[in-house]
Amino acid sequence: MDARAPKGLFKRGKGYALRVAVPAEYQAIIGKKEIVRGLGTQDLSEALVKRKEVLTQIVSELSEGNRRASLSAFFAVVPMLSCVLLARP
Repeated sequence: MDARAPKGLFKRGKGYALRVAVPAEYQAIIGKKEIVRGLGTQDLSEALVKRKEVLTQIVSELSEGNRRASLSAFFAVVPMLSCVLLARP
């Protein structure tokens, strides 16, 4: 690894890739412990620029996954609530 490369940025073959650890609370939702994305470049300075873009995408995907999981949990509970409410005298 290049001494100037920040944490998570590494050489894969001839190009650079980004490795991001998935927080424990998202691992069950995402189904992974880490996400690795190729940056499509062999140039370190270009990889540093693309790293920020890809990191933003990954954070957005994690947030979307969390939102979907919350909605799924909500809609799983709604039928149970309606049964309880309808069963009340």
